Amino acid sequence: TFVDSSWYFLRYTDPHNRDAPFSRSKADAFMPVGTYVGGIEHAVLHLLYSRFIQRALARAGRVSVAEPFERLVTQGMVLGRAFRRASDGAYLGPSEAAAAAPGSVSEVWEKMSKSKFNGVDPGDAVAAHGADALRLFVLFMAPPEQDLAWDDTAIEGPKRFLQRAARFGKRLIEAPISQQFWDGEVDLDRTTHSAIARVTDAVERQFGFNAAIAELMKFLNVLERVPERFLGSRSVHEAFQSLALMLAPFAPSAAEDLFSTAMAARQDTSWSIVAFASDPSSSTRVASVHSQPWPVADDKKLRVSEKTVVVQIGGRKRCTVEVPSDLAGDALAQHVLSLAPVAKYVDGRVVRRAITPASANIVNFLLE
Repeated sequence: TFVDSSWYFLRYTDPHNRDAPFSRSKADAFMPVGTYVGGIEHAVLHLLYSRFIQRALARAGRVSVAEPFERLVTQGMVLGRAFRRASDGAYLGPSEAAAAAPGSVSEVWEKMSKSKFNGVDPGDAVAAHGADALRLFVLFMAPPEQDLAWDDTAIEGPKRFLQRAARFGKRLIEAPISQQFWDGEVDLDRTTHSAIARVTDAVERQFGFNAAIAELMKFLNVLERVPERFLGSRSVHEAFQSLALMLAPFAPSAAEDLFSTAMAARQDTSWSIVAFASDPSSSTRVASVHSQPWPVADDKKLRVSEKTVVVQIGGRKRCTVEVPSDLAGDALAQHVLSLAPVAKYVDGRVVRRAITPASANIVNFLLE
């Protein structure tokens, strides 16, 4: 088994070759594998054998790449609550542990196993909470490289998040169209594209699925605070579309429903965060959320027009002011000095020096 599974990735590069296991040209074109994901036991068995065979093939001139994998992600284990009898260390089932004398049984968290009586039937959790809530729970409760302690009650959090998203979608459908610009429009656009950037980075660069889901939860919090009279605006609709698109890898069924809601609520076809793919079987219907492109953050909408600067006189904080975000150095100091809240603290005295650290939004004036 280990011999065959230690070079299968090379066969994937040339699966229809009937004359050889693979051609060097195709193996060199696709190798190395970008990411290897496996449990800790793979690190000393399959990973070791795969590296040995790849290096041997490279030395023999069969491939050019000596290392088969660019990146290793070692996932944690799902731990279940187990009970051990103090006298002999034997594992007991939950009912046996409950009936045992006080102090005669210890509780431990260990890798789920039938022999330890600490396994959980996922079917029960799916029946009680739904498959998507279970997926979100597993992905959200711990980073992929850490162990996850199973807790049935913690599934309620992801379940409520999906329910809240569905309720918000219903509010969106019922909201009348609004073409008027409102004060929070620019901030919501910035929040939307910031969420896209953060979720994309967490998924693609860090494998931080828990961080990505946390960003989606914060994003929904922002949407729920939008005043009712502005729910029919472009920025809100595009934000909700983004939420549905980014939720799709983690909660595919719920995301499909949310995306369908977003399309039904969309009052203007130009209100789109991405170039939607259409359903080939229909001239009017938009295809599944899983056929859509991933949203891309717009750098222009991420820019902040103003920033808050702390003003110090002789090292002591005096006030804060809002200034254009592109100001820095001497231009920043001169602008801040011209503002009324700062002028009263300078009070006509000569500014000997203005310190504007590049790493912080601070201006410190040293006076004569």
